[in-house]
Amino acid sequence: LPRTPPLMRALFVGCWLQFIQQASGINTVMYYTGTILTMAGFEAQAAVRYNAVVASCNFLFAPVGVYLMARLGRRQVTLLSLGGVALSLFFLGSVFAAVPENPSGFSRF
Repeated sequence: LPRTPPLMRALFVGCWLQFIQQASGINTVMYYTGTILTMAGFEAQAAVRYNAVVASCNFLFAPVGVYLMARLGRRQVTLLSLGGVALSLFFLGSVFAAVPENPSGFSRF
């Protein structure tokens, strides 16, 4: 692997973006959507159905992201998506903070 400055910069930016994606927690939210919905009081079967809806939306809107990437550029899409992720996680955290203790038998921690 040649250690030219442009290549090292691209490698650093790519690794940094991957770190931000993993550290943001959105993958965890996607993975635990069923559990989150169950904790919110939905029945288990309904939570599985809604989890499928969330996963389907994620799949269906992936091409929209590709289109926006081509149209607006990586930097603008990345900054917009990070803002959206931050707002979504803030909203999710606020909802969890507002939920009464142990609504469906799950521990909050």
